[in-house]
Amino acid sequence: MLTLALLLLQGLSACTTPAPPTSVQTAPAAKPVTGRPSAVRSEKNPFSVVVAPLTLQAGGVGQAELVFKVPAGTYLYREMARVQVLEAGTLEIDAADLPPGVMRFDEAFGREREVWEFDAIAMLPLTAPSQVGSYTVLLDVGYQGCRGGLCFMPVQSELELILNVTESQ
Repeated sequence: MLTLALLLLQGLSACTTPAPPTSVQTAPAAKPVTGRPSAVRSEKNPFSVVVAPLTLQAGGVGQAELVFKVPAGTYLYREMARVQVLEAGTLEIDAADLPPGVMRFDEAFGREREVWEFDAIAMLPLTAPSQVGSYTVLLDVGYQGCRGGLCFMPVQSELELILNVTESQ
């Protein structure tokens, strides 16, 4: 009897062993100077936003690409996606341009809503300063998405964009 009780207790403790932690996705980008991420992903939901470093000539105009990663079988609400510039120093930055989505009936709200069912690329227009160097732009990104009938909590995080400015040719 005692052996059976010990085996049952061992079996119960094996059942309550916590699962190993999930990993956090990071972007294949230069290491940020201030330690803020260049990719954002909540461990509890499958979505992420990634921005790669950008190189422009001094005084040049370009666009940074922020990729909202949308795994197969999920979708993000376009109206819940947000990119705001929190800190840009002397850089000139325009508002982010979010791509259009597709209309989908949302059972939770009982109406049609615009969603992204695939990766979506937001363009962030900016003008490089005339001085050569490396600049950091601090962004506030937000999004919310669903998988089937399960919607994840909205995510809001800070993200860094590194702008490398080279000499004009």
